[in-house]
This record gives sequence, C-alpha cells and structure tokens, in this order.
Amino acid sequence: MGVTNAPDPRREVGGVAIELLDRNIIKAAEESVLATGTVKKLSDGGGLLLTVRPAAQGGLRHTRSAWSFRYTLPHEINRREIGLGGYPEVSVAQARRERVRFREIVRGGRDPKTEREAVITGQAERAAEAETAPALWDAVQDTYEMLVRRNKLKPRTRWLAPLKTHIGNRGIGSKRINEISIEEMRDHLLPLWETTAVTGKRLVDRLRTTYRHQNEFHGRSDVNPDFIHEVERRLGDRPDFEVTHIASHHYEDMTELYAALDETQIASLALKFTILTNAQQGPVRFATRDQIIHDPSKLSETRGFNRRVWRMPHRERKASKSLKGDFFIPLSDEAIRILSVADKIRRGDSDLIFPSPQAGKTMSDAAMNAVLKRHKVAARGHGMRSSFRMWASNIGAEFHVAERCMDHVVANQLVVSAYLRDDAILQRSILLDQWAAYLSGAGVGGASVAHIDLQKERDV
Repeated sequence: MGVTNAPDPRREVGGVAIELLDRNIIKAAEESVLATGTVKKLSDGGGLLLTVRPAAQGGLRHTRSAWSFRYTLPHEINRREIGLGGYPEVSVAQARRERVRFREIVRGGRDPKTEREAVITGQAERAAEAETAPALWDAVQDTYEMLVRRNKLKPRTRWLAPLKTHIGNRGIGSKRINEISIEEMRDHLLPLWETTAVTGKRLVDRLRTTYRHQNEFHGRSDVNPDFIHEVERRLGDRPDFEVTHIASHHYEDMTELYAALDETQIASLALKFTILTNAQQGPVRFATRDQIIHDPSKLSETRGFNRRVWRMPHRERKASKSLKGDFFIPLSDEAIRILSVADKIRRGDSDLIFPSPQAGKTMSDAAMNAVLKRHKVAARGHGMRSSFRMWASNIGAEFHVAERCMDHVVANQLVVSAYLRDDAILQRSILLDQWAAYLSGAGVGGASVAHIDLQKERDV
C-alpha cells in the first residue's frame, strides 16, 4: 500500500511542510476507495498523512478517514506514527496545526506520544482533583481551623459568624469551591456589599483567605487564589458608611448598674467579674478555676507580686498576635468575693468558674448581654471596657497603666516595651482596686495613680 500525493511533487522547502491536500483531492480519494475497496494514504507533506479506508454500516458502503503524523526521533532509525483524529471531525487546518506542534516537539528530542499521554494524564488528574474539591462552607471551616492551629485566631472567635450567616452550608455554600463562578459570587455578595459595607468587607477578606488557603496549603490547582480579588473588583467601590462603636455605659451610672446585678444568677456574677477585671467576655466565659493563682509571688512573670491574680492564657488575649505570654490580671478583694459567691452557686463538678446553668455546657456568648438587656441597658458586655477607660481617664490614671489594664497594643508598642519592661502589675492592681471601690460605691478619692506611693504599697 503506497502513499498517494497530490500532483505537486514537492515535500518541504527550507524544512517547512508544503500543504498538498485540499477538499477536492480528499473527495477524489474517497471515491476511488469506494470504487476499488482499497486503502489509500494521502500525504500533506512534513509527515502528515490522511488514511482513507472502506467501511460499511447497515449494508451501505462508505469511507472512514483518519489523520496521523509520522516522525523519526533524533538518533533513531525506526519511524513512529501517532494518530490525530478522524476527518472531517479534525479539519485539514487543525491537522496542519498539530503537525507544526509535533514537529517542534520532535526537534526538541521529545516523543509526541509521551507528551500527549502526559497531557491526558494531567487532564485526568485535574478532573479527579476537581471531583474532590470541598464545598465552599467546608473550605471556610477548614481555613478557620488552620488559623486557630497557627495561633492566627483566638479559639472561639467570631471569625466564622458572618460566614455562617451569609454563606453557610446551603445555597452557594454547598457548591464545590471550584465550581463557583466570579459572577455567581459577586451576585451573592452584592446586596450585603451595598447595604452593610463593614460585614461585606469582612466576608470578602475571609473568603480571600479561604481561597488562598485551598490553593497554597492544600495545593489545589483548580482553585484560583486571586478569585476573590476579581470578585471584589467587580463589586466596585463600597458606598460611604459611618463606623459605629459598640455601645458603652457611662461610668457615672456604673455604680447603680453594678449594685443592681443579681448575685444569685451565674450570668450576673460573670458580668460583674468582667466589669471588675476589665476583661473581654470570652475569656471570662471560659475561665477555669486553675487559672486563679493564689500565690503568684514565685512566678517570674509577676516579679514577687503577692496578691491573687487571674492568669489569662495567651490565646485568649485581645492582641494575642502582637503580645507574648499569658496575661496576669490582679484581682481586687471584690473580684475575689465574686469568685467565692460563684463557687457556692456553681452546679456540678465543672472546672469552669462561670459554667452554664445547663450541666456540662459553657455559658452562652449572649448570656451577659441578656442580663444587661433585662436591666434596660443599651450597652453590651464589651462596652463595659469603654466605661472603665473613660473612668480611668477622668481620675487622671497614667495612660500606660490604663492601656495595660485594657491589654491593648498602643502606638509605638515596640519602642514603649523596650523601656517599660514589666506589665505594670502593681500599678494595675492599684487602679483596679480603685475601680472596684468606685463600683461598690466607696468612691475613689480622685487620686492619680501616677502619684500613689508605690513603695508603700509594696510594703503592705
């Protein structure tokens, strides 16, 4: 069986294949095959062949044509052949483009068959990978757990809350992360972006972290790490909005509120302890009895301080990313009294200082805010920290001491910490004692913490 060429006898000029075949030549070859029942091979030059075979189906005779490419690898004698697909499904122009591509591969000393198998294998692997892609909500939860493990987030943080509300495991949250289009994500986020800009921005930032985590940490090539960047670009500029702060209670009304809190209720006691220690609600809800240090004088961190302290774990600190070590909060006599009352009414054998009334459970994150609501106080538990800060500023407390009581990272923290190398626990103890006295109605006397005789306090 020979190879039939077009009338033009040339094969190549300067290494470039001459295009010899056209539709008329192929049609004539098909008619010849139908008449003779023999196989014909037509050459387009440069190794590109079209094989025309006789075929029959349902008693009707017809032809079947297929492209192939013949080549010889460098330093080899034997000729090889690779199929390119059938004609006319693969047109003459498409077959010629494949010829050009394969000739470049051969010139590079590589086998086109091996190259194509690698592509097919890669496509199969990507398809298999796509089938294992997690749902968006599962990817969000996986990212959250990674951030907690790496101490990028505090445990039980509300990082997940807006995602659970607006993504969740339904709708777009139930779709595979690699199947969500940019337009689909944009349309889902746009109403929130235009009406609740702060929450919309939080969602965008946390989804950006999720997509990058899937791509970089899990190595998912089917997840674009810049996906959310493009979504945000299409969302456009956020509308102007006014930042509102968490409502606080004016410090002049704190004495009345503190006295009104019911000490027979564990949530009210937890709120009192939160106010007295100026802590956030989360660490108080999860505080355990072994965190209360009765004799801290031997601890290197407290430098001989001999009053009871609450050792707040580093992971619970407000600025745990920037601050190192546990945070030691000196306890006033009033705070110690609240602990004693809580110990008497606590149910079960829980290690939590302020457990939920439901055995074996942690107090709800809404419990203390519910107490304030019952007392018709607009402020939330977190707003009590602002009440303390306004009071401390009003009595002339040193900025450094007041900010240490808040466990804040202040401007130029690295410079300040280079000179103030302790955590001002004695000064904080004095200020929190004054705060407890003020809350209990005993007043504070107006003395500035800056002018208290610290040496006298050490000798007590």
